[in-house]
Amino acid sequence: MPLFRISNHQFTVGDVVERGRWGNALRTYQFDAGSPDGAYKGWRLASELLLEQVRRDIAPHLPSRWDCTFAIADRAQAIAQICR
Repeated sequence: MPLFRISNHQFTVGDVVERGRWGNALRTYQFDAGSPDGAYKGWRLASELLLEQVRRDIAPHLPSRWDCTFAIADRAQAIAQICR
């Protein structure tokens, strides 16, 4: 079954997508006041930190979003995600 991945990184067919790319991006985030989306990314990081804390409190046995890889089984749904 083919799986589809949404990413800013350009993968080619057959590439292995390592788990945790999302978490690594969050862990290495540095605020850039000159960037037009700098504040948005800061708020995104804050919301992800909050979600991670809630996961640890409610379901510590479940995997962290920061250490996962997400894939979509339906191509049309993957394309719809890009357009959101």
